[in-house]
Amino acid sequence: MTSAISGPPPVPNRVPPRPPPPRVKPNMSDSELVGGSSLPGSDKSLAPLSAPPELPDGAGPKLNKPPSVHYENSPFTPAQVDIMEEAKMKGRNSVVLPGYGRVLVAQDAFKFTKKEEKRSKWGAMSWYLGMNCVVAAIVLGMVAMRLGSAGQRKEKWGGKDVLAGIFCFFGAFPLFYWEYFYGRSRVKRSYPLKGIVYIAAGIIPWISFGTITLAIFLWICGITNILSWREGEEYEERKKRKQKDHGPDYKIDIMDQLRKQLHTIIYQGEAKMYIFVAFWFFLNFVILVERWDYYFKLQKDENDAQGVKGLSPFWFGMAKGFGTLLDLNMSVILIPVCRTFIRFLYNSSTGGHSIWSRCLSWILSFTPLDKNLEFHKLLAAIVYVSAWAHTLAFLQFLRLSRNLR
Repeated sequence: MTSAISGPPPVPNRVPPRPPPPRVKPNMSDSELVGGSSLPGSDKSLAPLSAPPELPDGAGPKLNKPPSVHYENSPFTPAQVDIMEEAKMKGRNSVVLPGYGRVLVAQDAFKFTKKEEKRSKWGAMSWYLGMNCVVAAIVLGMVAMRLGSAGQRKEKWGGKDVLAGIFCFFGAFPLFYWEYFYGRSRVKRSYPLKGIVYIAAGIIPWISFGTITLAIFLWICGITNILSWREGEEYEERKKRKQKDHGPDYKIDIMDQLRKQLHTIIYQGEAKMYIFVAFWFFLNFVILVERWDYYFKLQKDENDAQGVKGLSPFWFGMAKGFGTLLDLNMSVILIPVCRTFIRFLYNSSTGGHSIWSRCLSWILSFTPLDKNLEFHKLLAAIVYVSAWAHTLAFLQFLRLSRNLR
């Protein structure tokens, strides 16, 4: 047997140690840092840096530029958005988010900003003013034509009043057609066409006392259209969404629908709200009838005392009655939209178990505080009707007063 070769073990190949990095002194110049400076422990000096060669357009590697992310409107945190962004750049369809689990990565997952629409308050305001001008043109047009036939000197009042009345009354129908079918959309023009048309249409109504109100409305509507054009509004008409009918395929009897509605009102706590609305209508009706009757008798007694026909008691009582409705509804129309006051009522009614809190809670259970905007709109509708009835009654009162001259 041969013995093992004895001797020292083989030495492995060792990598020579790297030289230490150059130490940067605080007062070193640029030439010492880059060009001409030598590394410690090395015989080679660094060559000065040169600018990279310019590549033609389209050449070179294409880098995936991350899309712009708007975090202010995002439902995710910035860290979660970064994870989804990285997954999208890698071509993945889903990713695991902390707190959500595995979610899908949509193509527009980073476009959380709302679609910009050039719609301001002037466009909507001009449309409502235009529809109000239609109502004013019909009512005041008839009033102006009646004013033209009043008085003993009909040639003095007939010309201008009748002309303005005919223009306003028959111009209301094409104005309604234009506003109803084309007024809810706007296109960008080089000049404010609608504003010019409204201001030009408001010139003729100034010649009659009965249509001066319409002239003011037309000019205000023209100004709002010019402001809408100045803001650069451009939008299409908003189409109403079709409500899905989840009911049964068969038809329900009218009585069954009525029973279902009554069941909903009684057992879902809406009965008190309907009672309050019915009470408010009843209160307005009582005030209207009482004031109408009071001023009717007052004017009639005055005519009988003078022994002449006098002024019309009917139109005088109507004007005063609807004027009182204006006072009532306009005094409370802003209360439903006073959030601080409504919050104070809620806190006072639910803040304790005192007699005051219980009484206030029982009273507020009949008021539609949860439907404050709907009640505000109801008051606005009553004010609108009362205002036109009040105006019409006073103009008719004026027309009949001219017959006494």
